[in-house]
Formats: sequence, C-alpha cells, structure tokens
Amino acid sequence: MQYYRCKCGKTESWGSLPPRKCDGCSECGTTLNQGPEYHKTPEPHEWAARYDERTGKPYEICVNCMRVKEESD
Repeated sequence: MQYYRCKCGKTESWGSLPPRKCDGCSECGTTLNQGPEYHKTPEPHEWAARYDERTGKPYEICVNCMRVKEESD
C-alpha cells in the first residue's frame, strides 16, 4: 500500500497503484505523488464518447481516470 498526496496536503490517496495522471488537487493544482519533488500540473482529461447500454444515451468518459464528463463541462 502506497501513500500519495498533493503539494498542499489537502488531497490524499492510499493504494497499490499510483493515481491517474489527470487526477489532482483542486486547491493547489498539483498531481498526487509520494514526494514533494515529483508534483506536476495534472494533464487534461482524454474524453471518449460512449453509450449507455440500457438507454442508448451518449456520454463522455475520461479514458485515464474513468470520470464521466458532466453536462455543464
């Protein structure tokens, strides 16, 4: 189990895999990492079109973090 956090320390993550490259802290704008020298600006999400299997309604999802794009984005 690894511990990751942002530069300001407000966003933390525990896990065996590192956080996705597009995940980051909304407060300080840095990625989650194990040490202070490795913090970077999060990369933009890579949106891909998908369709709901039950309804057929289209939506967009990030291929890196699997976050669904909101209607207002």
